This record gives sequence, structure tokens and C-alpha cells, in this order.
Amino acid sequence: MATKLSSRKWLSRSHYAQRQCNVAVLELLQDISGGGEPFGFTKNDYRERAKLAFDRGRECLAFAQIHQSGQRTVWCAQHHPITLEPVAAWKKEPASLSGSESFELIKFLLRRGPINSQTIGMIEPALAWFKQNQLTGLCKVKNELGKTVYISDVSSTEIYWARFYDISIGRPIFAGGQDGIIYASFGEIAAKIKVVYDYFTTKPRELSDKEIERWNRRRQAK
Repeated sequence: MATKLSSRKWLSRSHYAQRQCNVAVLELLQDISGGGEPFGFTKNDYRERAKLAFDRGRECLAFAQIHQSGQRTVWCAQHHPITLEPVAAWKKEPASLSGSESFELIKFLLRRGPINSQTIGMIEPALAWFKQNQLTGLCKVKNELGKTVYISDVSSTEIYWARFYDISIGRPIFAGGQDGIIYASFGEIAAKIKVVYDYFTTKPRELSDKEIERWNRRRQAK
């Protein structure tokens, strides 16, 4: 195990698995602790242990939320399993503020997070971050070679978020999967290397379209 832990490749895979399943694990723990079906068979002590594990997982989310200038923002695509610091995984996934994975985390909190000061303290700055960092004036098209590219188009009504933003200055960044170089724009990376990764996402638009309204209804019903 010590040899494995010293291998960055092994750690990167563990980070990747962690960020892919953390929401699912929290949902499972919450369902077990509630004792509803299909977990009605679970004993009280298991439900209590699941509740404790869920609360600890939520504490980890709060601790891992990245701060900029003393303010909470969002999360990295992956965090160190011990220190919870933001870390890189593959070359194309640098330590950064994530516009995609953070959406999944904030959606979970909006839908299923307990309505208390800690949850609100995570949600409100994250929603503000998403609003401040949306990207407009872009259009997703196929070029003459059949590749998906993003071009400037002031008439576009689409709203995008970059997959990754620089932790220090908050600007979108584009990391090359082949060379590991951090590029400042999609155009730069597309001109240098073969792009086989989608560096933008529209998923966070669901926050303003429906998730915030659902969250407000939850708070009012409490």
C-alpha cells in the first residue's frame, strides 16, 4: 500500500473515483439513515451510523469548498482524500475551480442538504460564483473537419461555464491532455493539440432554471 500511495498515477485514479461517487454515497447514506424503502429493513444502529457518516461527509464538503480572498467559491473536480486540498488528476484536469463537478455538488445540497446555517453557507456563495462566472457570446459548432469547436458569436443565447477555472485568479483555463500545458483560451488549445475533451458545460443553467426555485420551496416548507 505504501508503494501505491507513492504513485501519483494510483492517487490520480483514487481522486477520480472519489469525485465520481461522492454524491451517490451521500445520497445512499441519507436514504439508509432515513429508514425509508428500500432500506426499511435496516436496524436503528445502522441508521444512526449512516447518519453520522452522512454528517461527516457534509463536513468534508464544507471544509473542501475553495476560498478566494476569504470568500467561499466552489470545489475542485477532485480533492486529496486526506487533506481535502484541490489536486490535479489527469493532465487535462488540473487543480482548479470546477464548473461541472461543482454543479453536481451544489445540486445535491439544494435538493437534499439539511436546511441549516452550514448548508446555506455553502450554497449561497457557490450560487453567486456560478452567476459571476457564466460565459456568453459563444456558439458550439462543427468546423470543416467535423470537429466540435466554440466560436465567438454575440447573437448566441447559450450560457456556458468552463470546466476549469484558475484557483488564483478565477479565469477559465484549458489544460492539454497530451502536453499538460495550461492554455488561456479554447482557441489556443485547439490550435496546438487535438481536442478530445469538452471544456465547457451548460449544466449549471439548471440552477437558475429550476433548482433554486426547488430550494426556495424547501426552505419555505420547513
